[in-house]
Amino acid sequence: MRKIFFGTDLSCPVNISDTVISWFQYNHKNNEFLLIDFKIGADDKYIFDVIKYFSEKNSVFIDLDAHLSYNIKGGDRKI
Repeated sequence: MRKIFFGTDLSCPVNISDTVISWFQYNHKNNEFLLIDFKIGADDKYIFDVIKYFSEKNSVFIDLDAHLSYNIKGGDRKI
């Protein structure tokens, strides 16, 4: 089972163009992270879908830099 690490910087829900997710595989042999891919302008659905896809056959680790309670209309971010 591979170890996949996600780094996510969430912008507010109305500013998706500044939201970024990147994912890496850890290489034990060389003690390094290898970039698998990234997406600039990722919406919440894309983020959930890519993490779900990789979590089906891998161990995943997720780091968030986020306004989790920010909603342009008030209240919490809808998930």
